[in-house]
Amino acid sequence: MGLKPPGISKYLIDAAISGEVTDSIGERIKAIDDKIPSKTYLMGSADADGGFDSEAKADIQSESESALEDAGQVMVITTIATLATQTSFTLTAGSADDDAYNGMVAIIEDASTAAQKAVGVVSNYVGATKTITLREDPGIFTMAVDDKISIKAVSPDILNILADTNELQTDWKDGGRLDLLIDAIKAKTDNLFDVTTFGIETNAVGVNFTAATWVALKTVTVTKPTKLTGIKMTITGAPTNPVYRITTGTTPGTKRFPYGASNAIDSGTLKTFLSQPVVIPNGTTYNVEVYADNTVGSVVLDELDKIEIGV
Repeated sequence: MGLKPPGISKYLIDAAISGEVTDSIGERIKAIDDKIPSKTYLMGSADADGGFDSEAKADIQSESESALEDAGQVMVITTIATLATQTSFTLTAGSADDDAYNGMVAIIEDASTAAQKAVGVVSNYVGATKTITLREDPGIFTMAVDDKISIKAVSPDILNILADTNELQTDWKDGGRLDLLIDAIKAKTDNLFDVTTFGIETNAVGVNFTAATWVALKTVTVTKPTKLTGIKMTITGAPTNPVYRITTGTTPGTKRFPYGASNAIDSGTLKTFLSQPVVIPNGTTYNVEVYADNTVGSVVLDELDKIEIGV
């Protein structure tokens, strides 16, 4: 008495075989069924629970795997012949064409424990040597020679998809390339719309003129970008040819204003230079320096108008 091997839901199999189910699943079932019925098994091949014994099961599995290969669902089912690393090994059987399995999914099954499986993606295949290179080590168990391997047919575009995903995962993570670029852009743009503050610097105590020597009337280190837009000073006494300038650095500093010859001090008059403000970068020290030909008199800083940009 012969037995037909049991398998997937009887109703689904019957429907597929009869042609009532014609989608890809039904076609695959029918392809498997067309293979399996070619052999019958005697009652003597049943195990104690009424199922097939190990020999019969192995035969059925072999026929089923062949059917999957014929249906194009699996590219090859074979074993690992030699193994150089956990990402590079050769197949016992496989295509002679280079790149035939590129982008395919490799399922590796432990030779001694069938329930132990790992999944990887093939990044390169050399047909002449049947050498598989995995994109990365699956890291599930240590693969070895004689482990079973199945190469499943999937879209070759999977390598491009994984490459794009990997780029996003590495570039956008904290400290990644794009993350650092965005941080750098943010550092540059944070002050674009900062608060603008108008202020005044003074020195009511003033300084005495020193003959033919530049003297600092006011020294300031700015903590944010600053523009100087006007100045007013008052002279006491009668110094000869009193002038002023705005410099940066240690007095006598590097002249920043005026842009030509030094400006005469118009005592008690506010002189504005809004059209050509003196720009002082953040962290820079600037000086208001005064000069006269003799030591007759002194000068005070009544008002130095400034615009500060930043919070």
